Amino acid sequence: MEDPSLRIKAVKLLGAIFSVGTFQLDFSQVFTEFKRRTFDKDPDVRKSMASVIHHLVSKRPELSKAFMEESWVANGDERDAPMRLLVIDSDEGVRCESVGAVFDLSLNNPETIPTEFLRHIADRVMDKKASVRKKALDGLANLWQKYCAPYKYFELTNSSELRYAWIPSKLLSISTLDQESRVYAMHCLENICLNEQSVGRPADDLALDFFCFLDQKGRDQMYNLLRSKHIFLENFIKFSQLQTKSSMDIDEEENDKTEESLISKISSNFADPSSASEAFSKLRDLKTGKIWENLEIMAKQSKNSDELKKLHDDVLKKLGPRNPISSFMKILLAKLMDSHFGSSFIQNVLNCLQHDDSDMVLRAKKGLPILAVQAKNFPTMFSNEEASLESLLMKSPTDDPEILEILLKIISETGNEMHRLRKNKSFHQKLENYCSHDSWMVAKYAIRSLLSLKESFSADGKKFVDNCLKSLTFGPGLPSVLRVLLEVLKVYPELSPSIDMTIEKFVVKKLLNAPATHSSSKKDRSIQMHARVQGIKLISVYLSHCDLENEVAEKLLNHLQHIVHEQGEVSTDRSTSKSDRATLRLVAGSCLLKVAKSMLDLFPPQAFLTLSQLLYDEDTKVKSIIMKKLYKGTAKQQGKLPFYYASMFALVANDAEPSVADQGKSYLRNVVLLMNRLKTHSGKTNLSILPERLLPWLIFMLVLHEEYTNPEVESTSVSICFKKCLELFLSAITHLPADDQNTAAILQIFEYVRKCSIPRDLAGDVPGSTLSRNVGLITEVGQRLLVKMGLNRKHGSKGFAGSLKRLVESKIFCEGEQSLASDSIGVDSNLHSSEVKGKKRISSSKDDLANELDGDMSDQIDIASPSNKKIRKSAGSMKRMSVDEANQSLGDDISEQVVCATRRYQMTDQQVISDDPGFQIAVGAMVEAEMENPHTGKLEWLQGKIIKVNAKKKTFDLHFEVTSSDEQGDWTETYKVCR
Repeated sequence: MEDPSLRIKAVKLLGAIFSVGTFQLDFSQVFTEFKRRTFDKDPDVRKSMASVIHHLVSKRPELSKAFMEESWVANGDERDAPMRLLVIDSDEGVRCESVGAVFDLSLNNPETIPTEFLRHIADRVMDKKASVRKKALDGLANLWQKYCAPYKYFELTNSSELRYAWIPSKLLSISTLDQESRVYAMHCLENICLNEQSVGRPADDLALDFFCFLDQKGRDQMYNLLRSKHIFLENFIKFSQLQTKSSMDIDEEENDKTEESLISKISSNFADPSSASEAFSKLRDLKTGKIWENLEIMAKQSKNSDELKKLHDDVLKKLGPRNPISSFMKILLAKLMDSHFGSSFIQNVLNCLQHDDSDMVLRAKKGLPILAVQAKNFPTMFSNEEASLESLLMKSPTDDPEILEILLKIISETGNEMHRLRKNKSFHQKLENYCSHDSWMVAKYAIRSLLSLKESFSADGKKFVDNCLKSLTFGPGLPSVLRVLLEVLKVYPELSPSIDMTIEKFVVKKLLNAPATHSSSKKDRSIQMHARVQGIKLISVYLSHCDLENEVAEKLLNHLQHIVHEQGEVSTDRSTSKSDRATLRLVAGSCLLKVAKSMLDLFPPQAFLTLSQLLYDEDTKVKSIIMKKLYKGTAKQQGKLPFYYASMFALVANDAEPSVADQGKSYLRNVVLLMNRLKTHSGKTNLSILPERLLPWLIFMLVLHEEYTNPEVESTSVSICFKKCLELFLSAITHLPADDQNTAAILQIFEYVRKCSIPRDLAGDVPGSTLSRNVGLITEVGQRLLVKMGLNRKHGSKGFAGSLKRLVESKIFCEGEQSLASDSIGVDSNLHSSEVKGKKRISSSKDDLANELDGDMSDQIDIASPSNKKIRKSAGSMKRMSVDEANQSLGDDISEQVVCATRRYQMTDQQVISDDPGFQIAVGAMVEAEMENPHTGKLEWLQGKIIKVNAKKKTFDLHFEVTSSDEQGDWTETYKVCR
């Protein structure tokens, strides 16, 4: 039948037939054909199938299995159960009808819908169409209201909990999509799940039980919803204050713009933003100032539930029942009062904590974390709860550290509102006692509470710190003491000098370098690990407030870098477990970021380079968290961390984990877009917000990365890695508007960097030839990529007009005589060449070289001259050398491969020993060695040239060439520098 309407009629007719008797068994082929309509080509037919199945299962629950669970075969292919296909149909209308049908069955015939299928259909809350999402949200909210809301958390049966306990978290999962979804999720939460009229229980009690069933992800989403509400109330307070301002105090034109902006922001929190916007525009015409004053008081959340109810009634009374906006006002007042998670909720939780029933206490404990969030959002909510908090912490203190932690966190956030507790010295002493609690989290919030309440702490701070320093001993309380010191330094950085030597002597030498306590109990190992973490964090707080030129500070910053370089291994016996090493790397990296935020562009490039190593970490969690922190500092905090740190995101292009690479790509793209947006809005050329500024730092990291400076790694492999990183960076640039893709500037940077070198203090012991190779490779790869991607033709912008030294910082790339990236070996820690005058003769006689081995001749390779069979020998135990340092050419590009024309002769294990601290060897240096002439048997001086230096092994290859009537040829010998 080609006519869809005829197929719809047939579906309905068959549905009526199958609703009685056993026709589905007697006419199984017809029943199969009936089910085949679930993938009919016409969506109206499929929608009709959803409706008919709904009717069939309602009338005959035993058919549920055939439509909801059992797979079946059609045209030789196995198919999912019909209803499972319909709820994921390609057509929005079919999905809507199917989702609605399943939830209706769940409400009225719950036994017809298996729990597994209910979870399956609940995924429609994330459907791409809003209508389907809303249908799923409504269904889940109604299920919760009917089967769970009437009961307290501990009263729900096991079967009901198993079937429905996941609904709260699923409901809130939609809040991550967009503002409209977030608003609708709140609508379902407040008006269906927590509707006290429908359920017959107080709204705050319903809210507490709902929150108790949330998993951690659901709780985080609830916290975000409450923060959104906080922003809504802040905007509303600004709007209400504009209404009560005197006309003499405001600029009319500016005021109108501000009001329109605020109305737009406030209205977005309502289910129908356009209607809300219209209603707020009408509200502006209200001339009754008292109404606005009451609304502002309610928005500030400073009154208890009874006082709020009185204000609520007063506003409606003054407005009058016939006012056209009275219905909207009721909706607004409900949002301002917050009968679910407001002051009545707080009071309910605190009262339950003091209950004799352990189930009530457990219920309150589960709901307690939301109070900490509300304390940060609305400290005024807790001004009436001083007595309850004091009782819980002093009169009948709990032994549960989790409860203590959150209660103290509440005090720390609301200290300014606790007027009575600020004067209570006994309470202050109790807080000091909590500062030495075995749980460092309890100690953390105890000291924060003390700092927020005790006005005299600034005067007593030195004495308090000294007492903490005296209690620095290994034991259960060590992490707490370190955390307390950390918190004090955050607020009173002027106390830093009191602990600088303690940090170096105790934290670094005794705590971090101490052997891991593998032989101790698990608890002891945990304490040691927590203490180490707090010790590292203490170092970062100290560094954030002190001068890095301070000798102690310099050592501490180097120690943070050392932890990263050593892969988190801090114990002198290298016994730290793998998981602990990952934690320590993560903490050290996070602390380096904290220090970088405080120092901005003064943060040393070497520390920047160290931090970048964590983007190659073996632990995915470490990489992911460091990237999140980088993104927070650059994008979310808009440059609190210099934007060029975002160049690190490109390093994950080579990561084996696709999710890590995608995360880095997304973050880099967002930061580049933000930088460009800031540049456009500012209208000025601020170097710090130019997207191109990221490129030199990316090149800097790649050129010096330990994997790419390994001489054993082939240039081809290095080029491929460079290519992937540059592609990721350039892909972020291509997402900018065409006119903002300043590829001409990028080309300029590649050309400029090619002429530069890494400063000697950053190059370390990396051979200059390797650095030159890497710089050459990356600039060449970059230029080729620009051509390949067609970006070299996008010259809409004119490049960078100023000096490139402003865009490419000299602290990472320098040009001309400043650039020294040479292959050199010296006595200094960086093994670099320095200028000296004249020649040095280095005696290597047997008397002077007690540890030298006589030079053994390696197998010679006779290539050309068959008549020349005599072998030139070194002076053996009497060989001597001279170095012509004046002729050192630091910039010579000497190949590391030596090809001999006639003979290749190499001496191994030969050593050069010098007591002269100024003695240094570099590529290009001319060296004289005393050797035996194989024809005359006499010793003579031959001049050779250093062609290769191995800084790590402290060896160098010396190339000799002889052209005489007796002998023609060249060869290479290897010498070792010893001290």
